[in-house]
Amino acid sequence: MHSALAEELKAALERQWARPVDIDGLERLSVGASREMWRFDALSEGGTFPLILRHPPADVTEAEYETALVATRSCERELQQALYEQGVKVPEVIVALGGEDTEVRTGGFIMERLPGEGMPQRILTDSTYSNSRRRLPQDLAEAIATAHGVPASALPPLATLSVDTQIQLFQQLAERSGMEHPGYEWALCWLRENKPPEVPVTLVHGDFRLGNFVADENGLSGIVDWELAHLGDPMEDLAWLCLRSWRFSRPDLPVAGLTSREALFKAYEKVSGATVDPGRVHFWEALGNIKWGAICLMQSNRYHTSEDKSGAIENAAIGRRFDEALYDFFHVIDKVH
Repeated sequence: MHSALAEELKAALERQWARPVDIDGLERLSVGASREMWRFDALSEGGTFPLILRHPPADVTEAEYETALVATRSCERELQQALYEQGVKVPEVIVALGGEDTEVRTGGFIMERLPGEGMPQRILTDSTYSNSRRRLPQDLAEAIATAHGVPASALPPLATLSVDTQIQLFQQLAERSGMEHPGYEWALCWLRENKPPEVPVTLVHGDFRLGNFVADENGLSGIVDWELAHLGDPMEDLAWLCLRSWRFSRPDLPVAGLTSREALFKAYEKVSGATVDPGRVHFWEALGNIKWGAICLMQSNRYHTSEDKSGAIENAAIGRRFDEALYDFFHVIDKVH
């Protein structure tokens, strides 16, 4: 099963390492609504190497998939490797691969498999990670502050997404889907009228949340899924981590079901040397819910335009969460943090 894919992985690694390689335990993971993820072990001289294949879905073309919200496939790979070389906690990229006549489409790459767990519910509830839950707020603050501090000159070219640019994108996504929703339109108006002054831009992960990092018993192993990375306001990442959608079984703890906003801000300030403006984070939390709603629309559109409905059922499920995101937006703007 998956023999053609295993052979391609074997050939790519043998070219990269210049030695014989065997592939073992190739298995597609259930995570990844926009990128396919496969785990496997590479057996070679020197031992067993736990790896991950990350590549775009086979039924989505480059033109259909990429939007201004999403980094191009090659850019995501180059960014992740650049961050690894800058000391940010991310998986090392081993080799790029793929093409139109292969199992792995252009833009796929193999990276190291980080030790630990990525499933949010397990991280938040499993006793194995009780110590990790205490350490994660500090670890996450340190890791994202380090990423924010990487100079743009050390990164591949990335889009700059200002507040105005993002609002325009959210409007276009709604128009493209044919949706007319007074609540959504009102939210976009509120964002335009309440946007904070612009600040110097840094790298922004764009999807910094529970589910996009891996933790083991001792804390953070690394941050993954950089496909929404861009240049922008670093407070966007802190706010996104606070969205109610990412708290899962702990809605009482605003920061990914782990801690309070105040504890996160204090840890971030200590590492970055920057001062966190809670009002600015509050705005980005409001915008983040509309961004999540726009992503739900994108995934719903993918379901409705996909020929293979069975393979796109996760997109349909995500699409149904649009109203939840809009509800959370109104809850956020009605409350001063």
